[in-house]
Amino acid sequence: YTESRQTRRRYAHITPPFFVVPMASDDSTKVPEPGVVLQQQQQQKHPGCRSGAVWALVLSLVLAPAAWEVKASRESLEYRPVPELQRTIQVLNFEEADYLTQFYFARREDFPHTYFNLLLHRWRSDDKMLGRIFAKIVEAANHIEGGGHDYVIATDFFSYRSASVVQFAPYGQFHHDCDFWKVDGGEGLNLWILLDHHSLNKTFEVLERAHNEAAYNHRRMAGNKQALLMMPLSELGLEDSYRFVAKSGRVPFVSGHSSMLDARAVAYMLLEKVLRSARTLLGKARLSWYGTPEAAGYNLRRFAVTQPNTSRFALDRGEALVLREYELHRTDLNELGPEDFRLAVSFKLFRRNAKVARFLANCPAEKERVAYPALWEETGKHVKDFYGARSVPSRQLEMINFQERLMLVLSSNLQIVLLLAGSGLLLSPAGFGEASFRTSLLGVVLAVGSLLVLVVVAEYDWILMVNEENPQMGGRRTSALKVAWR
Repeated sequence: YTESRQTRRRYAHITPPFFVVPMASDDSTKVPEPGVVLQQQQQQKHPGCRSGAVWALVLSLVLAPAAWEVKASRESLEYRPVPELQRTIQVLNFEEADYLTQFYFARREDFPHTYFNLLLHRWRSDDKMLGRIFAKIVEAANHIEGGGHDYVIATDFFSYRSASVVQFAPYGQFHHDCDFWKVDGGEGLNLWILLDHHSLNKTFEVLERAHNEAAYNHRRMAGNKQALLMMPLSELGLEDSYRFVAKSGRVPFVSGHSSMLDARAVAYMLLEKVLRSARTLLGKARLSWYGTPEAAGYNLRRFAVTQPNTSRFALDRGEALVLREYELHRTDLNELGPEDFRLAVSFKLFRRNAKVARFLANCPAEKERVAYPALWEETGKHVKDFYGARSVPSRQLEMINFQERLMLVLSSNLQIVLLLAGSGLLLSPAGFGEASFRTSLLGVVLAVGSLLVLVVVAEYDWILMVNEENPQMGGRRTSALKVAWR
């Protein structure tokens, strides 16, 4: 008893967990070995080791889908042949062309978007004339020789050109209509119908494959397998030369309109914008330093397409240009007289029952669908046919309000919120972490709040329902999600 008391007094300065360990054989005690003490002290100094492991696991769960989705998008976009379709077809009569012309000039100031204005008016006002026009569009598409013969309308938009208005591709770039790349197959088409004009009955510029084999056989066209832009190289001092860049691709973490405001996707797109701007600045600095593209190391034969041969086609009122989905095209940029103008309406069509194979969130029409939940699409589901429906309740095509837009921000990030909340639980004493409950809760709140603030700041104008014309696109309405999306 006396020896045990003396032993306790001798080692009283050693605090838990470094207490005296009783031996199993008897009541005697001894001081822990120096190696054991050192190991225990190191664990006491670094209590965040397990916390770091938990956060690493959570981060991998949050970001892992990105690598898989980007890889899947590159593998699934197949080369799409240009079907041999007739170039023009008569679709509407003069009365129907006049009706759409009057509709445009009377209502264009009130259009909420660039796309779907005819569809929204059709079902909000039960416009029978528009119903007949939609039926004629589909009938004409189904009778095009070499086409798919079973089409549905996907989008509608007006195309207006005057001396002061260049709605599409104002900087002279050729482009694909990226909407077609969300479905498999190569049978989509665009019926571009002339409604009215003054001294301007010719179409925009089209690169026909028969006259531009070099462009269509370029490695980017055959190898990149996605919608492209053909950008002018005027910044390199090369006139009539262009380079291919990707117009749109699948965005990680986005599988449909319901997840377009995912904070991870918004951050991805913002980072992509920053990197793209940095590459542009570095390219200009490189060119100014070396003086010529050749000296700067640009292999123009492999890099550029030169002297494309454009085609334009004269149309009568009500007659349509049949644009194949894979054909590059751009708005004509020639100078016009003060009274010259051209008004057309365009309908993009897919095969009936085509499935959305990949969600291309960068396409303008897809961005504008976000405001109308009835028009939302998801990968793996069939494209919707509202244009050919017998009836659509008008309430289904009401634009979502401010409160609903905030709820969309929250629902798009529900997965992230749950993962962060789960990590906070694991890091708290209720799990196997060392952090206090208050610290864990504060970390989760800050992380979730930062992500939601990122989305709100990036898309504040869409959330606040700002609707205005884009001055750089002459009369074209601003698309939803225009800040964080290309």
